[in-house]
Amino acid sequence: MNLKLSFLLCFFLGLMSLTAEAQSTDCSIYGDSTVCENEAQSYTSGYIGGYQYSWGAFGGTIVGSNTSPSVNVNWGFVGSGQITMVIKDSSNTVLCTKIMNVIVNPLPTPEIIPD
Repeated sequence: MNLKLSFLLCFFLGLMSLTAEAQSTDCSIYGDSTVCENEAQSYTSGYIGGYQYSWGAFGGTIVGSNTSPSVNVNWGFVGSGQITMVIKDSSNTVLCTKIMNVIVNPLPTPEIIPD
């Protein structure tokens, strides 16, 4: 009986480690840090798994949800902006906070040159 219990325990612990490996805990924001005014950009968290996400955008407007692993931002006026990300676990403990500075450049001005 001890052998069977030992086997089941090892099997159960193996499943737990597989579940843990399926989650990523990379506290990074992925996306462009230099954009053009009025440009839409997508930003993604390095944390993947069953976490609570909260995104903020300063100098831009979040389009859609700000509580998923990724967020879409429409950047407004020329200048600087920021993307903020806070990730919590199921017990509401903060696991990660990250800020990405974003530079918003003007759109290029077309120049017409006569022949």
